[in-house]
This record gives sequence, structure tokens and C-alpha cells, in this order.
Amino acid sequence: AERSSRRYGDLVEAHAQLTQEIDSRKALEAELFEARKLEAVGRLTGGFAHEFNNLLTVIAGNLDLLEIHLSEQEPLTYMHDARDAAKRGAKLIQNMLAFAQRTRLEPKVTDLNALVTDACNGDSPSLHGGVELDLVADPWPVRIDPVVAEIALINLILNAREAMPPDGRLTIRTENIHHDPIADKALAIEIGPGRYVRLSVTDEGVGIDADALPRIFDPFFTTKPIGQGTGLGLSMVMGFMKQSGGWVRALPTEGQGTTFELYFPMAATGVCAPKARPDR
Repeated sequence: AERSSRRYGDLVEAHAQLTQEIDSRKALEAELFEARKLEAVGRLTGGFAHEFNNLLTVIAGNLDLLEIHLSEQEPLTYMHDARDAAKRGAKLIQNMLAFAQRTRLEPKVTDLNALVTDACNGDSPSLHGGVELDLVADPWPVRIDPVVAEIALINLILNAREAMPPDGRLTIRTENIHHDPIADKALAIEIGPGRYVRLSVTDEGVGIDADALPRIFDPFFTTKPIGQGTGLGLSMVMGFMKQSGGWVRALPTEGQGTTFELYFPMAATGVCAPKARPDR
């Protein structure tokens, strides 16, 4: 009876381990399926985007030539509307290419503090006011495409603006960090250990719904009303960060706002002298 009892206990333990292994395998298979699906979508997106972008270039170029040769006000209005539509289409295509990780990047050693400051001092009124900068004194140099990085940052700022009340504050922070895979196991799945500059964008909005959180970086997914969002902004940010060897993640606190963290690997070579500026 004692041997039978021990044997039964062993069988129960083995069954539990087998069940855990089956569950783990199912989870890995689901992740692999999702990765392959996104890869297929990325290939389709990249091919379509390149072809369509060529068409938009021809349209926009011919509209510019027509505008030069036309002088009547009404035809010029039509030209302006058509050209603006072509530009919006080109921007949409650029976002699709970024998601597909097929954007032709021009990386250079960059000071993230300078990039953040320039973006917040840009021409768009929606980027001004209610923004608090908390920038590390001497950011490590990163090797990225500064133009695409600024577009990604502006995307996050505009999304945060829409999620906050008019008097809400937005905080943009830069930090030098040593990523420890043991200390942050979730992040270790996506990037390796080492030195990174973390760029954080924190808003005082309503946060992200738990059901929407797993899908926010999916292409064409949006919580905005129809006609008010393409659903490509965050997927563009994700594509750019992957292509740059980094990662982006969202840390929402429902009802209290959201923090988006962008991890840029420290540049292996090059010297980046930061501009002198106040921290805030």
C-alpha cells in the first residue's frame, strides 16, 4: 500500500509536469503562429507600399507642374487639395513601410536630448505647452535615424495629447540604463543585456484598456472613432525600434495614464556631444 501510494504520487507529479509542458508548447506555438502572420503581413505591406509610393510620387510631381502653369484660383484650389491628399497618402505609406521594417534608414550618432528638445520646439502648436522635460545630464550616444526617431516621438506625443484632458501634463524623460535580464525578465525576451538610453513618454490620460493592450502595436488597430486614426502610428514606432535594434513597450495604469518606454542601444562607436540646455 505504501509503495502504491508513492507510485500514485509520482504519477500525479509526472502528470502535472506533462500538463505544464503541453501548455508551454501550446503557448510557444501560438507565439510562432503570430510571428509568422505578422511577417507575412509585413512582406505584403512592404511590397504594396513601395509600388503605391511610386504612384504617389508621379501624382504629386505632376500636380506641382500643373500648379506652376495654372493661374486661375479655382483650378489652383483643386491642385492644392489633390497635392495634400497625395502627401497624406505618402505619409501613410511611410508608416506602412516602417511597420514592415523596410524603411530605408539613415542612422547617425544622435543625442536624444537634442532630438527631444527640437521635437518639442517644433512648428506644431499641439506639441507646445504642458510638456515637462526630465533629461539626463549626459545621455549616451545612440546610432539611429534622427528624422524617423523624431516622427516616432511626435506620434507618441500626439497620441498622449488625445488621451489626456486639456490641463493634463505630459512628461518626456531620458535615462541611461544598464539592462539586466534577471531584473527585468519581460524586457529580456525582446532585447539583450547591455547599455541603453531609455526614452519615456508619460501622460495623465485614462490609460489603456486591458483588452486593447495586447493589440495596440498591431497594424490598423485603433481605439479612435472611424475616420480619426489609421491605426499605423504605434505599429510604425514598433517597426522603427525593431529596425534600430531596440524595443518599445507600454506600461499603462488604468485611469492614471500610460508610459511608453523606448529602448535605444548605446552606440558602439562615435562621440556625441550634447548641447547645453536646462533640464526642464
